[in-house]
Amino acid sequence: MALRPNGAPQEPEHLVETVLFGSGRHLILLPNRKPAKMIFERIVLAWNGSRESARALAEALPYMPKAKEVTVVVVVDDEPPVELKAALGVDAVTHLKHHEINVILHRVRMRDGDVGATLIAEARRLEANLIVMGAYGHSRVREWLLGGATYTLLHKAPIPLLIAH
Repeated sequence: MALRPNGAPQEPEHLVETVLFGSGRHLILLPNRKPAKMIFERIVLAWNGSRESARALAEALPYMPKAKEVTVVVVVDDEPPVELKAALGVDAVTHLKHHEINVILHRVRMRDGDVGATLIAEARRLEANLIVMGAYGHSRVREWLLGGATYTLLHKAPIPLLIAH
């Protein structure tokens, strides 16, 4: 358990949020199990076109050139795609190709209305060893009350997670 600046105990989840929002840098969080290999051969980049996902992409860029494959994953819902939604992810792929990164775009249908669980399932299916995502695109209170992708991945990611805000 970490201590707050005033010496009071701070829960680990709040410590992650404090560092994430206060540092201006990304965090790499490891799952609670045996030590993970820090060789990221298959990377999943969760992409929704937000400022947070763009920040995560920029922060993860140094880890990507040695990866065998980077998959930009766009989670889609059942609503018919509008033009903007249909092009989602293309800009991220173009940017990564400009940096000579082996990248593919993959659209996946949301499972059970849960973006976080869908991303975890895709990371497992793709045998990824790093998930990259923007954190807290919604307010922390909304995530706490209703759940959200950040909350799900902070608590359930089975592999290392690179998050940025």
